[in-house]
Amino acid sequence: MGSKCPKDTSRWAHFQAQLEWLLQRRVQLIEWVEKRQLDSAPTTAFWIIAAAINPLAKACCETLVALQHRDIALSQQTSRIEALVANLLLMIDIQHGDDNQIMVRADQMDDTVFEFELWSITIDAVLLHVKDQGT
Repeated sequence: MGSKCPKDTSRWAHFQAQLEWLLQRRVQLIEWVEKRQLDSAPTTAFWIIAAAINPLAKACCETLVALQHRDIALSQQTSRIEALVANLLLMIDIQHGDDNQIMVRADQMDDTVFEFELWSITIDAVLLHVKDQGT
């Protein structure tokens, strides 16, 4: 294919680079696997999930790289982490509320809303995020 996959290490930056590499070459990889009729080919669900988490992984990677700078102060680290959380919440439309808000909404929920403690997300928000990735 004329391209090398980035080295696989335990660093978050390399995970994101590999994910980006896979997505950029998705069509080529699918064609290559189909020609060889491999049983271990990534599924359609894999490609959808990879595309959906790529922007989230990229945002996390950028923050982690910034946090590793030698000259960054503790207050700057806190600000970077808070900005990352706010960005992730916006990217996939996660809702956060106090106990009273969650209890009121719980009576109105069905299987289209997923909750974890004070956090919630609708299936529509997840689907919109996936569609926004263009794949």
